[in-house]
Amino acid sequence: SPNPTINDNKTENGDGIGEYTSYLTGLSSTTQYYVRAYSTNLHFTTYGEEKTFTSTDINPIGQYKYGGVIFWVDPNDNNHGLVCSIEDVSGGVNFFANTPACPGASFVAIGTGRTNTDAIIASQNSTNENYAALISRNYQGGGYDDWFLPSRDEFVEIFKSAELIHLTGQDNGGDLFRGTYWTSTVRASNGLWNYSTSINENYFVIEGGAQDSVTPNRYK
Repeated sequence: SPNPTINDNKTENGDGIGEYTSYLTGLSSTTQYYVRAYSTNLHFTTYGEEKTFTSTDINPIGQYKYGGVIFWVDPNDNNHGLVCSIEDVSGGVNFFANTPACPGASFVAIGTGRTNTDAIIASQNSTNENYAALISRNYQGGGYDDWFLPSRDEFVEIFKSAELIHLTGQDNGGDLFRGTYWTSTVRASNGLWNYSTSINENYFVIEGGAQDSVTPNRYK
């Protein structure tokens, strides 16, 4: 409703003088909202100019939908994109079960994570081992059964919106981004792409004996 106050829904974005960014999550589709900035101290609260907007159903990045959090939307069709889980489904597992050789799993681009995941599972010839690709495939988040381990570029997109994804995940009972994560992209000579969430957009090439976290993806 008009003239929102701190007694309504609000965010807290820092202290002192400066510029702040606030993320609004959990919005309903096609709904009119009223927002305004505020500043408060021990004695009183002041408000900025009121703004209003109407949300649309365009599957925005950061929305909880399709079993997870939307982190990439197809620029040619906003009804399609990628979703990541709201939780780490493993705190540290090996990349492979039997062999680091995973032919057909070298794709890096957005849209190739499922292909890589299929190739990794086929190369391992194992359904009993606790390894990254199979954990992703077996994930059942949101009642969906088509999850996969993201490719390198898919995880780059996750990292670009990591803070927003993390907040949405927490709002929906999940928790994400607490370390280094496997991707499904295998480099030449059995090197593997993994991704550290603590260092901005840096890749690390390691061998599959290391243990990293897993956050599955699915296409929507």
